[in-house]
Amino acid sequence: MNPISITIKNYKSYGDNETEVEFENNTIKLIVGNSGSGKTAIIDAILWNLYGKSLCNIDEVVNRNTKKNCKVDFTFKIGSDVFSIIRYRKHDEYGNKLLIFKNNKNISPTKITDAQYMIQDIVGMTYESMSSSVILSSELYSPFLREKETARLKILEGILSLKVVNKWNDALKKIKKPYDDKINDLNTKGQNLHFGIQTIDNNIKTYKDESVKTLNKLKKEKEELEQKIVDYKNEMNELSNLNIERELEKNKNFKTVFENNKKINEKIEDERKKIYDIDSMLLELSNKKNELEKIDKIDPETYIQEIEEYRVKKQAYENAKAKIDSLKSTIKNKDYLINEQKNNLSKINKIIKEKESIEHDLICPTCKQQITEEINKNLNLLGQREETLKTLKERNIEIDKEVEKIEENNNIVLQQISDLSNNIEIVEEKTFEYSPEQLKEINKRKNSLKNEISIMENDIIQKEKWNKDINERINAEKKNLLNEDGVERSKYSDEYLLESGDKEAVLKEKIKECENDIKSKNQQAQSIYSKGYIDELNSKKKKLQDALKKINDQIGQNEYINKHQNFLSKLFSNKEFSIKKKMVEKIINEFNKKVNHYVPIFFDSNIYIKFDKNLSETITIDGQEVGFNTFSSGEKTRFEFAVAFSLFMMVKSFFSSNVNFIIFDEILDINLDEESLEKVLGVVNSLGENNSIIIISHKTELKDRFTNHIVVSKDKNGYSKFVEAA
Repeated sequence: MNPISITIKNYKSYGDNETEVEFENNTIKLIVGNSGSGKTAIIDAILWNLYGKSLCNIDEVVNRNTKKNCKVDFTFKIGSDVFSIIRYRKHDEYGNKLLIFKNNKNISPTKITDAQYMIQDIVGMTYESMSSSVILSSELYSPFLREKETARLKILEGILSLKVVNKWNDALKKIKKPYDDKINDLNTKGQNLHFGIQTIDNNIKTYKDESVKTLNKLKKEKEELEQKIVDYKNEMNELSNLNIERELEKNKNFKTVFENNKKINEKIEDERKKIYDIDSMLLELSNKKNELEKIDKIDPETYIQEIEEYRVKKQAYENAKAKIDSLKSTIKNKDYLINEQKNNLSKINKIIKEKESIEHDLICPTCKQQITEEINKNLNLLGQREETLKTLKERNIEIDKEVEKIEENNNIVLQQISDLSNNIEIVEEKTFEYSPEQLKEINKRKNSLKNEISIMENDIIQKEKWNKDINERINAEKKNLLNEDGVERSKYSDEYLLESGDKEAVLKEKIKECENDIKSKNQQAQSIYSKGYIDELNSKKKKLQDALKKINDQIGQNEYINKHQNFLSKLFSNKEFSIKKKMVEKIINEFNKKVNHYVPIFFDSNIYIKFDKNLSETITIDGQEVGFNTFSSGEKTRFEFAVAFSLFMMVKSFFSSNVNFIIFDEILDINLDEESLEKVLGVVNSLGENNSIIIISHKTELKDRFTNHIVVSKDKNGYSKFVEAA
């Protein structure tokens, strides 16, 4: 498609006078003007003319002042055919008509919807494809590299018209929702039915468990009552054979013996409390004797003498060691004198050689130059060296004397050290179990123990005698105890025997009460378990199970449908293996080719950029990887332009390769330095060789760069108009 011209009347900011823009093949036309002057309205008019769509409401395309007679006439050529599309809105004569002319022949369908389908067939592009592949807008292509991967995917969705997939996904969600709601509703009903079945099962089990528990309790109570009846009857038999007077006599005799022995045992117990614990006293005495025996082996005087002797020897040893260390510190070092003497001898030999050189060779030993006798005489070279030689020899004689003195002193000291070392007695480190103070305390403890043992021995003798007297008294009391083995005691108490006359009637009454209780419990047992109640619960359970089966069948049918819907949801989502992901993967190679075609245009360095399937970038300079954020703000802008042109040209190759028409909407208005602007214009000029290009900008200073330009402004009435055209 090659555009020829567009005529606008009463469209948005353009008024009642027709405004025409002509397009020429392979030319670049600049439309420039202030913000809001009506530049972009020309582009909007083309899209509205072809697709009847605008960012504003349908009637807001009509000029707000004239409020009628809106008309846009767009003429273009496809192959050898010339088409004209005329779209009206609120027109006095044509109303909201849409007319299509081919080679000046009206081919318009009767219905607008059919006309719209025809236009799309003629152009071969949807509204989304046209807006993303013909118009490069600063708004449409937002900074790509400064966005995260998810935002980059959304940018691609917009320019590749992949948003339709989102619409499919939204439509599918609406289709899925009734099924999801129905499945959730059926699951809720199924859970309620399942809960009802469980409740009935629990009720049946609880009823049976409680019945068994109650029956077992009644059985146990009945057995206890039957045993009571047996006991009462046995007691009645015993009463009929009982000799009451004889049983009372037995109790009387037993009571006499019991009370006598009780008094005597109380006296015996009182006496026993007075007995001393001799065993404890003997144990304590034994412990004291063992302690005395242990410390008796220690001789404090001898032990203290050993400690004192060790202390004296130890002190003598420490004093001798200290004196040896002191003597060692007085030994003098002669090595430094010997070294000095060696150095002096070396100097003497050197001076002798220098003398010989001066006397025989007349060579200066310092500068190695020839000297005359007069110079030698004036400088006194030999005299100086004779004087130095004399001084060095005298110093060596002094050193010999000093070394001799040091050796004499050191020999005396070493002899003293040797004498001390030969006489010193080495004392090894020794520890003593007791200190002198502890030994004194041991001596005191020994005397104390002897005294305590003597006292305890006498005390034990006295207490043993005391215990013997008490035991004799206890034995005397024991002789007064009566023999209980020969005295028979009745198994019945006196009270029971005295009341035995009325006992038989009481027992008969108790037997009768027990028999009545047994009858009552038998009746209770018969009414505990109701089979009819259980059957009724099982019937309700069966109905719930049948209803649950029907619901599960319905859930299965809906889940089968839902399974396919979920598959489609994955296809229309942003997840892995989705349509969008697959489409993005398919275009990544083409995208990378385009990017690396435009990046070198904007940079002098050997820069290469590559995007992976997740749209993460890798940037290298001369083979070395660098991050996007390491570039300056201006360099980042160049990158973004390279990516924008790459995306645009890639989309254009997909959707509008046959459309030789490109619109750049305010892309030159981005903050560009002069170098970047020149590079962008270079790309635009190269595209202008095969396309009709319109550049929209609010920078009026750009008009001097384009021979073909239009300046748009608004008059005093607010209508857009061309104030300058070239």
